[in-house]
Amino acid sequence: MKVVHPISRAWITTGGTGAQNYDEFADDAEITAIIAANPRSALAVEMPHKAPGSLGKTFLAALPDAAARLAEERADGSYLPAEQVVVLYRITAPGEPAAYGLWAMVDTDQISTSADEPGLVIRNEDVFIGKVRERVALAETLQTLLSPVLLLQTGRGDDLHAALESASAAAGAPAATDLDQTGRTHAIWVIPAGPLQDELTALAGGGDLVVADGNHRSLAAQTGGLPRFLAVVTTPASVAIQPYNRLISELTVRDLPAALTAAGAQVEELPRPAAIPAKGTVEVYAGGRSYAVVLPGRAPVRSTTWTTPWSSGSCSATCSASTRATSGSPTSAATTRPSGCAARSTPAAASWRC
Repeated sequence: MKVVHPISRAWITTGGTGAQNYDEFADDAEITAIIAANPRSALAVEMPHKAPGSLGKTFLAALPDAAARLAEERADGSYLPAEQVVVLYRITAPGEPAAYGLWAMVDTDQISTSADEPGLVIRNEDVFIGKVRERVALAETLQTLLSPVLLLQTGRGDDLHAALESASAAAGAPAATDLDQTGRTHAIWVIPAGPLQDELTALAGGGDLVVADGNHRSLAAQTGGLPRFLAVVTTPASVAIQPYNRLISELTVRDLPAALTAAGAQVEELPRPAAIPAKGTVEVYAGGRSYAVVLPGRAPVRSTTWTTPWSSGSCSATCSASTRATSGSPTSAATTRPSGCAARSTPAAASWRC
């Protein structure tokens, strides 16, 4: 059964439209500043109410502005149309292995949210329904999907990685490149109908697809009644977990070690400040004391870490774990918006006409 398909009508960036992911900012004013510096930025369409010309409007009220901006950019050549294509995606940086992904469409009816629900697309996080409604409204207004769901191919990831690497090496000059805020270069190649496209889509759909980023967008596809959603399918070798921060407010400092122990975790106080630990271990800093925590019944986690400054009375935690490369930067091509973690700015690869 085929679950990964070509994009029926894609809009391919010609470069210069990439932008940092909209949910990576501590202050919305940063989004406005990025759009002001580069009005062609995909953020002007993705977050229309934060563009300088739309400030003061709600997200819904600014949707006509988003439609006007996208239409203008298509007209001025910022995006070029392509039919029945997939898009090969590569992220590179000095001193790092290359990361790969494939822009394509995936069947919405493959989304599964529990172990007893059939489907190859495994969604694993709760979402904010207000954000889902915004994604649905944006897609309905634009009749275009701007941002992909980042999917990790867990069944044939090594085969897919090798095929994407080989295809990019043989593909010649990319259709477009973009440089993100971390110094990573994002490149895309358009793959038309033919044997290579068939091979890549078969490998991309060759096993369970875990949602690495885009839980809201996947639910928006379901809520909006879309038969397929835009995705970047990446490989385990293309992602790594890096430090990130998290705030935990549900527990007080004095309750934390006992609560973790009661839940079955192994908790050991450390004679040093919390740091990035070995795989499978979490380190926590709470109330001036540090702990190493091994979670119950869990296989070693891929580079996951928690470093957490806890304020007195409640737990303000800093966790560590963010994805690199494809997991961190796919942007949709008709509008480049990254999605993942660390390397989240990109050239964009393809968007889909609903």
